[in-house]
Amino acid sequence: MLLLTTILPCALTAVVTFFVVRAFDRRRYGSQQEPALLASPAAANVESTRTEEPFDRITRIIREEKLFLTPGLGRKELVQRFGLTNRQIGALFSEAGTSVPEFIRDCRLEYAKNLIAARPDLTFAEIADASGFLHATTFTVDFKNKYGLTPSQYREQHG
Repeated sequence: MLLLTTILPCALTAVVTFFVVRAFDRRRYGSQQEPALLASPAAANVESTRTEEPFDRITRIIREEKLFLTPGLGRKELVQRFGLTNRQIGALFSEAGTSVPEFIRDCRLEYAKNLIAARPDLTFAEIADASGFLHATTFTVDFKNKYGLTPSQYREQHG
């Protein structure tokens, strides 16, 4: 009798809940239909965005829309922008062998490297600011760590 009045309804509720949540997740994150917030308004080819992996789509949008130029951009802003959880964003970047701050820093450094070569009239503080770095010192240290040269040495070689 205890089985019919207590355990069975609880088990039935758990099973139904499991399948409802699973169906919702499949509809929201499944391979046939991607999350709507991951679609880029700038996407030229809708078919290619359907087959694009979430990490690739997120990083493409960050680069295309130059979101990395926003000082202080981090996981919190990406969570809000792409409608994923903090854990999901972290897992996507981790599976790709990087982290959110590392990816954003690398985008900023690549942008700064191009600015150094293209705009010799800009100071390094202006380049750091234009590239999304909060501090010119951080920019210089990160640049040297990534490229093995200071920004001024790079300008001398490529300017």
